[in-house]
Formats: sequence, structure tokens, C-alpha cells
Amino acid sequence: PIPPPFRIHFPVQPILENTTGIQKTAVILVNFDNDRGEPVDAGQVRQIMFGQTGNSAFAYYQENSYNKTFFQGEVFGWFTIPGTQECRIDDWAVQADELAQSAGADIASYLRRVYVFPATSPCAWSGLAVVGGIPGQLSRSWIFRPDQVGIYLHELGHNLGVAHANFLNCNTPVSIAIPIPSGIQKDKTGAGG
Repeated sequence: PIPPPFRIHFPVQPILENTTGIQKTAVILVNFDNDRGEPVDAGQVRQIMFGQTGNSAFAYYQENSYNKTFFQGEVFGWFTIPGTQECRIDDWAVQADELAQSAGADIASYLRRVYVFPATSPCAWSGLAVVGGIPGQLSRSWIFRPDQVGIYLHELGHNLGVAHANFLNCNTPVSIAIPIPSGIQKDKTGAGG
């Protein structure tokens, strides 16, 4: 017998208040006193984040939000902070903010901040981000593969409230679809970043 049709219901998630419109973002380039590498320059990162054509966060989110979300801002740095043997992202963010502020950036006016590091940092991830955000409060991402556009897109998605992508395996012997977490390698939010 042919199994009955099935329906998959996904709950509609509300749009977070601070995820549409211009996303004013500071990108701070940071290296360490024991690794002063600068694997990308400010112009490359500016194109990755704010370029209005090509493969950029601006273009990706503009298209995928149907012209509702745009990343705009400035790139600051390179700034050098003390190297550590531990992954201390919160400490590094505070130090980077202080250095950018002392160099003349009005860092407090940016509620979205992206910290870009050389791939040789002691952190095990390609990137990391705060998921979601509370309107009026700080939203941060840390990028450890500074030349990989997909890492920026993935982490910025988390800042906008997007969780890791899933897919449904509907090729099962019964009429159910089984959700498989973080399994879409080609999706910007799949595969765990």
C-alpha cells in the first residue's frame, strides 16, 4: 500500500527587532605580539563585509532578506594585543575595542562588532558568534579564517538569530521525515561553521 501523505509543520519564528535595515558594524582586525601576521588587508575585509557587488555579507544578506537587511560600517586595524596560549575571545574583544577607540574610532556607536584574527590563534574554531541579540545591546562575532567569506556569512547569520541549518531525511521506510541537525554542507549556516 501507498503510505498516506504527510505534512511537515515548522513553527513560524518571529523576526528579531534588530535584524532588518542597516546593520551598522565595526570590523576590528586584531593580531598578537607573538604573531603579527596580517593575512588580509583592510580593503579585502571591507569588500568581504560591505562590498555592494560580488561575494560579500552586504550582497548576501541583501539578497536573502529580500532587500530588508544590509551590513554597513567600517574596518579598523590591524591592532596588536598580547598573545596568549588560551582562547580568550572576550578579553581580546575588550582589548581590541580599547585600541580601536584610542585610535579614534567611535566604537561605542557600533552595536555589531566583528573581530578578525589570523588563523594561527589558539582558538579551535573557524569562527564564533553570539546567536541572536537583544535590541540595543552588543552583538559580536570572532573570525579566525579571515580570507573565507563563508565564515563571515555564517557567523553574521548567528548574530541575526539564525541557528545552524538542518535538513529532512524523507527517504525512510515510514511516512515521516527525520530532522538531521547541522547537516547541510552547502548552506551558509550548515555544518557547524
